[in-house]
Amino acid sequence: MFDQCSLPETAVCNAMMAGFLRNQQHTEVPKLFRMMGSCNIEIDTYTCMFSLKACASLLDDEIGMEIVRTAVRKGFRLHPYVGSSMVNFLVKCGYLDDAQKVFDGMPEKDAVCWNSIIGGYVKKGLFTEAIQMFPEMIGGGLRPSPVTMEASIVFERMGKKNVITWTAMLVGLSQNGHAEDALKLFCQMQVENVAANSVTLSCACCAHLGSLKKGRSAHAHLIWHGYAFDAVITSALIDMYAKCGKIHSAEKLFNNGFHLKDVILCNSMIMSYGIYAHGHYALGVYGRMIEERLNPNQTTFVSLLTACSHSGLVEEGKALFHCMERDHNIKPQDKHYACLVDLLSRAGRLEEADALVKQMPFQPSTDVLEALLSGCRTHKNTNMGIQIADRLISLDYLNSGIYVMLSNIYAEARKWESVNYIRGLMRMQGMKKIPGYSLIEAGNKVYTFFASDDSHPNWADIYQLLENLRLEVETEGYIPDTSCVLRDVNEPMKVKLLWGHSERLAIAFGLLSTPYGSLIRITKNLRVCVDCHNVTKYISKIVQREIIVSITLLIGNAHVMITGNEDLLRTMMHR
Repeated sequence: MFDQCSLPETAVCNAMMAGFLRNQQHTEVPKLFRMMGSCNIEIDTYTCMFSLKACASLLDDEIGMEIVRTAVRKGFRLHPYVGSSMVNFLVKCGYLDDAQKVFDGMPEKDAVCWNSIIGGYVKKGLFTEAIQMFPEMIGGGLRPSPVTMEASIVFERMGKKNVITWTAMLVGLSQNGHAEDALKLFCQMQVENVAANSVTLSCACCAHLGSLKKGRSAHAHLIWHGYAFDAVITSALIDMYAKCGKIHSAEKLFNNGFHLKDVILCNSMIMSYGIYAHGHYALGVYGRMIEERLNPNQTTFVSLLTACSHSGLVEEGKALFHCMERDHNIKPQDKHYACLVDLLSRAGRLEEADALVKQMPFQPSTDVLEALLSGCRTHKNTNMGIQIADRLISLDYLNSGIYVMLSNIYAEARKWESVNYIRGLMRMQGMKKIPGYSLIEAGNKVYTFFASDDSHPNWADIYQLLENLRLEVETEGYIPDTSCVLRDVNEPMKVKLLWGHSERLAIAFGLLSTPYGSLIRITKNLRVCVDCHNVTKYISKIVQREIIVSITLLIGNAHVMITGNEDLLRTMMHR
């Protein structure tokens, strides 16, 4: 009957695929998929799901990857069953990295999907990675299935667990936001008399990154129990204090531990200075290493180049890059090229950065090209940005960040039709822009704010204070930079959108809910816009409070005001 159909409908083809799968005729399914394409028969989610299941059984990665690309192009990637089928196929064919990308982009993950990704790591012998994912699954509210229990079983049924397996579980909890559970597990280690090593202890510290109070508590815990402060533990504490805005505490730890003569310690301090754009201080640490004949490693130069990039030290960064192999016999790797391209791109030397990419002795990675693309956006080189974005998309078509950056480049050039096209393409492929959010700690709790957020119980007070702050900063000479708003709306609406940015909401909440004179520390997941960077200076000056807005690698600004005017703030709050 099927052969007699001159143009079979999608439903008929899907029914045949299901029949082939039930009868173990897996080889027929990919053939039917290609026939549908050649006959212009519509391919839907069931088509992709059945076809991927067959290719996973056949380990046919050629046709399978073709189906994956089709599913992405049609926007099926976020469909729960198609997403799970993609993850299962990619895992079985050995594409764990791609499977992880698809998995990370799925808004809803069922037990089948978790089963596939965790099982993939277990079967490859990557037990640490599998164990680290288990806490995230539980945190998502899913009960473990018999197979997803593998990661937990790996941990629970090892008999006498050694420090390595404890550490793996601790890392999983820490990296997936379960700081309290990580500390409880750390305490359980002590109850069971497990001798914690440096990595375990450093993970206990890192579990509280971003929370100064809890970070200090972990530090005190280590001192109280008499743990030796070796280079790894000290480095973790340096990193914690730096990311919590206490660079002087980080410096004190570094200076007290420098006698250890350990490169890990130096790398941590160099990276910490890079966070604050203190490139010259980072170079000073490197100078001390050379004086003490302490050999730098690859990570040292990644940290140094990053610090130079954030500090605008172009010539110094170039000199470091060229001395790596000449003076230290360290051949530059892809990550070093990415740092140097970022350094040149930030400085607006896009042609030089592009020439460097073309001269690389190996194919540039997406990290290298993304650094150049970011520079194109910053310095409004639309033509080069489009070329780089096209190249990136061909290399990593699952990366939504590339589409977002290209959309922003078009938006800054006011090419709204192109913006709408890219955003439509993202919707069709099931891609979503990562929402920006800001975190602030107050009263032993961490609060999250999104742009234009009105979900907080005190949202009316927050917005009223922001309106009062707006009037104050304008009298001080602040002029809003509406070019930061990448939407096709009028000027008043752009100003309104700027004042709804998540970091401003968090700052206002901090002013309302933290003791007067205390530091206001905001952590943001995405880059701080130019206007927020500028307005934070004005707000800090007016309320006479120290405000730190930090992101993953770069502290946006740290404005220090020693004395304050509490009456002024009260007047603004109740105006």
